[in-house]
Amino acid sequence: MKIKKIEISKFRSYEKITINFNNVTALVGQNNAGKSGVFRALNAFFNFEDEKISFLQDKHLYKTRTIPIIDITFGNIPEKNIYNDKLVGDELLLRFKYSHKSAKYFFKSPISNSFETIDQEFINKLKEDITFVLIPVVRDYRLAQAREESILREILKFYLEKHTARMDRLSPSVNKAVSILKNNALSKISNEIKNFYDISNDLEFEITTDSGIDYSIFLDKLVIKVKENENYFDLNECGSGIQSVLIIALYRYLSKLKKQNIILGIEEPEINLHPQAIKEFIKSIHNNESVNQSIITTHSPVVVDLLNHSDIVLFRKYKNLSRGVITKTTQLLKDFWERNNLNEIKYLKFYKYKNSEFFFANFVIVTESDSDSEIIEYILENRNVSLTRKGGAMLNLDGVGKINYPFNLFKELEIPVLYILDKDFFLPYKINNNKEQSRVNGYFTFKKEYHNNSMISNLIPNEADRNLILDLFFENHSKAQTELNKHNIVSMNINMEMDIMKSEKALNLAYERFNILEENKNSEHLLTSHKKSIKSITSLMHFLENMEYSNYPHSLKRIIKLIKEKNEG
Repeated sequence: MKIKKIEISKFRSYEKITINFNNVTALVGQNNAGKSGVFRALNAFFNFEDEKISFLQDKHLYKTRTIPIIDITFGNIPEKNIYNDKLVGDELLLRFKYSHKSAKYFFKSPISNSFETIDQEFINKLKEDITFVLIPVVRDYRLAQAREESILREILKFYLEKHTARMDRLSPSVNKAVSILKNNALSKISNEIKNFYDISNDLEFEITTDSGIDYSIFLDKLVIKVKENENYFDLNECGSGIQSVLIIALYRYLSKLKKQNIILGIEEPEINLHPQAIKEFIKSIHNNESVNQSIITTHSPVVVDLLNHSDIVLFRKYKNLSRGVITKTTQLLKDFWERNNLNEIKYLKFYKYKNSEFFFANFVIVTESDSDSEIIEYILENRNVSLTRKGGAMLNLDGVGKINYPFNLFKELEIPVLYILDKDFFLPYKINNNKEQSRVNGYFTFKKEYHNNSMISNLIPNEADRNLILDLFFENHSKAQTELNKHNIVSMNINMEMDIMKSEKALNLAYERFNILEENKNSEHLLTSHKKSIKSITSLMHFLENMEYSNYPHSLKRIIKLIKEKNEG
């Protein structure tokens, strides 16, 4: 039995969200984006008593007097009579609804197609087949060994109760030990206490137990020792990473003992783990057969790098007039690759060595190359615009032909983005679409037509906008930029290096750097005879470092302005 989908309405910061679950699902987003609310909703459905106080204190309410609703769709339903009249197709849809008057469960009737009340007995039987365990972000030796609530205590009690023969052998031994204690020390202490009782009477005293004694007297004394190279350590002396993973292991073992389909909700599994340990852990939950499904929250790009994008649910918070802020979620649906005509293998290969920090960013800047990214980072820092401090991230394409991969991902997940592209992405070179033949004074020139490229239509969907921008490319590039900015695009006047070399200051710096003879000091000679040297990131950075802001090309000034506006927004 598995959870296929959850719909949560009017709960915490959720007006309404829908999440589809895989075997492993990662809830990803910035701090306080609302990820943990999904765990609290699942916990409310399966373990209501754990969440009851938060409901009573209105902490789980979207707004005052609203009624939270949690709809869960189950699949892989066991063949049991209790489910037969409640299935819609091969799925079971159950609803949990809370009001201050009552907390009730309902099921979607396959006959009336409406929700009908369901009794607690059915929910109890359901939880014999599937349950949810929340493993909190704070997990250390105290959670493992705390006296009453410890997971270790629960494991031992369940194990011994199930293995009655084992328990029966233990209890007589415990009683024998208690009997020896009573007949010796306890009886002597009882008699001696009477000598200190100063009122004359015929009372006798006996120190004994107030109920039957069994194996449970040992449970409060249980501790976990860690053995390493013949040395034993108390768990509280071990690293926090060991403590964290051990807690998760104990919960997983308990689920195996109970033979339940269990959904583990693990908050931030990466806490206190080094990158290699994170990789091992994520691999283990993917391959774990004792746990039916795992749901994790994470702030780690390392964790995200190890997952398929289809396993990720992105959480973002938005301003809301009636409530202040609300949480929205986005995720890739199963038909993502087919619907967007993407090769899944090539898509995964593109992202394999990319840092996934953009999932946690306020906005992403997409560039054509690593050198473009480096230049943009420099000019921003030089103008005191901090990309990282304001939540921005950079992603370079390693070739503009791969732009469809981030475009479709960012569109689907609604991630704000700014594309910085060379003009040859839009327009063919003027002479036979050949760079060298299309040079004028060393600079490239272009035909007044678009490439036959579907991505241009994706980036600028409106045909009238495309036609206007095409005209402006040749009439007024600054106005073309203004129109492109409406579609979150900056187009270089030509490309990054040639835009920089349009500056007289950059040309003079290049003549000096490359020891150009006086008779060859012109842009055509420089850009043709020294094109590789000009294009190197070392040369371009040298020019920028020795230029004033007033010497920057308009395209770079435009980038600074736009990112500054995004920061301020």
